[in-house]
Amino acid sequence: MTGLPEQTDSLTAPEIAVGLLAVVDFGIAIYRPISGGQDFEFVYLNPSACRIAEVAPGAALGQRLSQVMRGAAAMGLVDALRRVSQSGIPESLPSRYYEDDLRTGWYSNDLYALPGGYVAALYSNVTEQAELRGEVEAERTRYRLLSSALVEGIWDYNLIDDNLYLSPSYKAQLGYRDDELDNSFESFKGLLAEEDRAAVLEHLARFRQAPKGHWEHAFHLRHKDGHYVPILARAAPVHAADGTVQRLLGVHVDLTETRAVEDARARQSDLMASLFDVLPDLFIVLDRAGVIESVHTGCPDDLIAPPDRVVGQSIKALLPADVRDGFCAALERAVDSNEPTEFSYALELLGEKRWFEARVAQTGDGQRVACIVRNISERMRAREELGTRLKELELYAQAVASTEDQLAAIDRDNRYLMANEAYASFFGYQPEELIGHRVEELFSEEALNNKIAPALARCLAGETVSFEEWRQPAVGDQRCFNVVYTPLYNGEGALGVLVSAHDITALQSAQAQLERIAHHDPLTGLPNRILLDIILQRSLKQANRDGGQVAVMFIDLDRFKTINDSLGHAAGDEVLRQASRRLLGALRESDSLARVGGDEFVAVLAGVQDPANLSRVASKLMDAVSRPFELGGEQAQLSCSIGISLFPADARSADELLTNADTAMYEAKEQGRNDWRFYTAAMTAEAAEYLTLVENLRAALDGKGLDLVFHPEFDLTSGSVIAIEALTRWQDPVLGAVSPERFIHAAEKAGIVRQLDFQSLDAACAHFASWQAQDIAPLRLGMNVSPKTLNHVDTPARIEATLLLHGLAPDQLELEIHERALLEDPERTRSSLEALAALGIGLVVDGFGSSTLGLRYLQDLHVRTLKVDGSYLKDVSGADGQRMARAMIAVSQALGLDVVLAGVENIEQATFLKGEPGVHAQGYYLARPLPAEEVADFLRGNRGQGVTGTATG
Repeated sequence: MTGLPEQTDSLTAPEIAVGLLAVVDFGIAIYRPISGGQDFEFVYLNPSACRIAEVAPGAALGQRLSQVMRGAAAMGLVDALRRVSQSGIPESLPSRYYEDDLRTGWYSNDLYALPGGYVAALYSNVTEQAELRGEVEAERTRYRLLSSALVEGIWDYNLIDDNLYLSPSYKAQLGYRDDELDNSFESFKGLLAEEDRAAVLEHLARFRQAPKGHWEHAFHLRHKDGHYVPILARAAPVHAADGTVQRLLGVHVDLTETRAVEDARARQSDLMASLFDVLPDLFIVLDRAGVIESVHTGCPDDLIAPPDRVVGQSIKALLPADVRDGFCAALERAVDSNEPTEFSYALELLGEKRWFEARVAQTGDGQRVACIVRNISERMRAREELGTRLKELELYAQAVASTEDQLAAIDRDNRYLMANEAYASFFGYQPEELIGHRVEELFSEEALNNKIAPALARCLAGETVSFEEWRQPAVGDQRCFNVVYTPLYNGEGALGVLVSAHDITALQSAQAQLERIAHHDPLTGLPNRILLDIILQRSLKQANRDGGQVAVMFIDLDRFKTINDSLGHAAGDEVLRQASRRLLGALRESDSLARVGGDEFVAVLAGVQDPANLSRVASKLMDAVSRPFELGGEQAQLSCSIGISLFPADARSADELLTNADTAMYEAKEQGRNDWRFYTAAMTAEAAEYLTLVENLRAALDGKGLDLVFHPEFDLTSGSVIAIEALTRWQDPVLGAVSPERFIHAAEKAGIVRQLDFQSLDAACAHFASWQAQDIAPLRLGMNVSPKTLNHVDTPARIEATLLLHGLAPDQLELEIHERALLEDPERTRSSLEALAALGIGLVVDGFGSSTLGLRYLQDLHVRTLKVDGSYLKDVSGADGQRMARAMIAVSQALGLDVVLAGVENIEQATFLKGEPGVHAQGYYLARPLPAEEVADFLRGNRGQGVTGTATG
């Protein structure tokens, strides 16, 4: 558009803009930041701003805001200007009171950012509104305080809609809370005593037809507890303009406890006087000649003279002539007709004009005249202003609607009438260059057809239109705007469109960031479980349409916990970040990877052609994880276990697909980790079987359904029983006999093995204490424990407490730990064994020789006894077998440890061991495990028979 021809319109854009700003009745000021935004100076004030600030045009221009305003008000405004100038976000400040060189009173401020850091402020004097709100709130407070302080019940009966309001004190007279009694006339009738109801309703109906003075009646109302309360009701009628009675406003006085009707009336008179004292209206009592007897007012400024100067004076002498005549005429009509009379008048009070509305009525005794005068100045001023503001209202609404960053006016032919600097510069032009040119010259055909042209057409038809749109500026990246089209009217309809556009790019970016946070893992940036469900559902729908297959791989890092425990959580987080990058690198771009737990990931592979290829993918994932992780000078080596399930072969839903992959992953872990498994239906059956086993085991533990058997250990030289090992057995009513290997493994996996171990230990100690009391107990009690129990922090304390409970010494107990368990977590096991050895508890390594336990490590474990694996006794009938068995015995004895040979199954093995000094033995040939009830007899006399037979055989 460079070189656009000049336009010959008679009215230029600057002239239109200046004209608009000159006629609006709200102040507009433009500030420029100085001192790096620490202060601002005035660069423009429109006529309304000058009038509000009471300064001559140009007087404040160039002045610093901090010099013109003072104190906290200046600081608060400067801070707000700086925020808007730097952020570009409009801000509306709360109305506040100013008292400085520019203004005095309450003002509202709305701030809008302009190019170059300038800020435009729209402000208005709202002093009257603020004061009125304060007065209304004060009156409401006084009324609430009065209502809560009154003992008498207040009631307000609306005769038009038959609605009856009952105050809380009214209801309290009858024993009800405020929420227990409806505000209705039907509720009132239901409370009336049967003998009073007809008379009260008839008296009330007659008064409604011919009201005169006050309505008063005495009757009884039913209390909540059933008795009847004597009540005196008194009310004054409230008339409409046509003279009909609209409401009855009054009180109920409880006459219980000998309160006389006269006392109630006197108290009611005092109450009414107090009520009028706190109301904002002026209440005057005059005699029939117009002499003032009393004055009550909550607003003394509305009196023409102080109360002590008007009491005793004739109203005719106090009022100006133009008001006096109207007042006297109303007074006469009220006396003559006994009907309330209303009239309005205005007075000059304290230098200002005030409007009042008076209501005059004769009192019930006919001796006096009551007059209520209400100040209606606010209403009358609003009525006066309405006429002058009607012409400006249209323009005012349009100006307020255009207070966004970018402004422009377009005629019915889509030609620009006006554009501000922000609008024009966005497209790389000056405002005057756009005047007279069409909207189509700035926007692409796509933008015009999709949003702009339809929105302009709707706006010219009279509709205000708003929409969001991304726009490309002349320089820089795309920006997002909230665009508002507002019709520009004259007397004949819409003559154009007012365009306002506010930059919401930052808001859009923030929403996008929130969306990402909600659907992605903050540590790795991968999709989280929520987004995984969306991805998986989408993949399954596509596969259903195409007849394709989808694979889910559940990936779990093996022994990841050791990284956190040994190197710290920061190192663990870094491993997860590196692992996520490696796993992503091993997948196709079309595949998805999500993190669903601490060290658990899920890969979704869509479009699977040949399931056999999934093994190759799983291998790549495992290779990616198995490479050493570099952790700031440290290295960590991990592996992973993977479970694979396939849609639709293994599952038809996303949840089932994930569950099956998870089951297959656990199968891979059970088989030794660092492997993958495809899901099979048998896995689900095994999982169900496992769950049944665990539930039955929990029930057995809770119901003491486990049994103990005891396996003796012999000194073959003497033939005596030197120890007895407690073994747990389980005979389930449904599952039958369950092997120890099976239920102990399930207990470890389910996290209940500690309960199993300590329950068995307690029962074994109880039996051993019983044999000890009979003086038949062997030297020691042996007990197997799981590594999970051994390495728990509170195990030493619990074992010590159990021994103390049963009166056993620590050295009477031997804990047996299998050699394989010692190798799983050597450092933690060493620490646990040290604590137990410090208590004096004996430690036995079971199955010694079945694994690769180092002798140096064994020497550091504070072990008392080695129980050599029974496989070393299988070939003792030959020389080679005997040499191997003697070598194991020699190694054990060289370490200074007791030696037990387990698995003695025949006479040859027993005979061989009897010839090895210091060796103890255990096995089915010597004695089978015995039920607890048979052990005592065995210990008393039968325990040596098998050994003696072997020795002599």
